[in-house]
Amino acid sequence: MKIEVPLDRFYDFFSPMPVALVSTVSKEGVPNLAPYGLVMPISFDPPMIALGMRATRKTHKNIMDTKEFVVNFPASDLVKMVNEAAVPVPFVDKFQNVGLTPIKSVVVKAPWIEECKVHYECALEWTKDAGDHTLIVGKVVSVSVDDDLPAVEKTEMMEKIKPLYYGVMIYYELGKLLVERKKLS
Repeated sequence: MKIEVPLDRFYDFFSPMPVALVSTVSKEGVPNLAPYGLVMPISFDPPMIALGMRATRKTHKNIMDTKEFVVNFPASDLVKMVNEAAVPVPFVDKFQNVGLTPIKSVVVKAPWIEECKVHYECALEWTKDAGDHTLIVGKVVSVSVDDDLPAVEKTEMMEKIKPLYYGVMIYYELGKLLVERKKLS
């Protein structure tokens, strides 16, 4: 039997989504970071990433002002720092506040987060109002990873990266590999 539930619970039934720490820099040069769960690749050629975020966030303002950002993927062992980074703190160096390290990026001014294993530097392509969020799409202009990752087998990659997932105020780790998808002809 199936039952209908109120629309305000629609998010409760989604599978947990990967958490990204989005790093930006203000037009005055102040670095910032914040975790986001509404993150997904939307194009392979050119590579593009979409973010959903509220217009009231400092990250949103920084992206609108500078037209760039970095999507960093933290491992599950960083969950306490990620959770602390979710709390808005005015007039504080958020990197220092949560104990993460900004590192100079290759192309954009926004920094990488050293403790993360994967970094996608993005140039803003376009935005669209999407209900109580803004859909922000960035073109990936550089990808950087820890130096041990390129040699890892694809079936072992997530075990090595140890991604963090988020679902309705709860964090999760990746489960187990089930099967590799067959190639389409």
